[in-house]
Amino acid sequence: MALQSVDARFDAATDDLVRGWWGHLADAGLPSQADHASESNAPHVTLSALPSVPASVDAGWPAVLDAAGGLPVECHLGPLVLLGGRRLVVARLVVASQRLLRLQAAVHDALVAALDDEASEAAEAAEAAEAAEALPEVVRPGRWTPHVTLASGVHPEQLPDVLAVLREVGGSGGSSGSGGVDVPARIETVHRWDPDVKRVWDVTASDPQGPAGPEDPGAPGG
Repeated sequence: MALQSVDARFDAATDDLVRGWWGHLADAGLPSQADHASESNAPHVTLSALPSVPASVDAGWPAVLDAAGGLPVECHLGPLVLLGGRRLVVARLVVASQRLLRLQAAVHDALVAALDDEASEAAEAAEAAEAAEALPEVVRPGRWTPHVTLASGVHPEQLPDVLAVLREVGGSGGSSGSGGVDVPARIETVHRWDPDVKRVWDVTASDPQGPAGPEDPGAPGG
């Protein structure tokens, strides 16, 4: 099942830097996030993900973000990290500031509160248990690893070439090229992604546009 998500997006300079690393990998014929042509494909940090986001939360994101201290949030891109199993995800860690941890915790708490409300209204105990377990462990505070993905679906035999390209252009956190070990970055917006209607929207916008319904002519097809 494709998960809905709440994603933090970067300032223009950081976005350009990460897209540059994507481009170098793609130019070398290697796996790259640049290969994914979709509206949702932008450098980001996933704050939370779950099968379905309650409508009550989507109606109240500005208050949640304000309670967390608002935006922007300063952070840093750190060293490379490898995630996954047989096929790897190559990413740059995002070194979390206290503000970023506070933001992620606020998003998590808002989702948990809404899911608890849904669970309390569930007619069956099984439904309540399912709602309580909806948030994956990897996005719970204390287990969350903030990162920005550079390439996914990397075969182990491709990894040396991926690392060599990133090392050459500074994407590995080395001293060569653009982007050193500790790259200052700024999170400026928070977006929601709903794969059911293939819609992404900025919840920090003055007039955020939520997910279009399946019969809404504005909803993307596919």
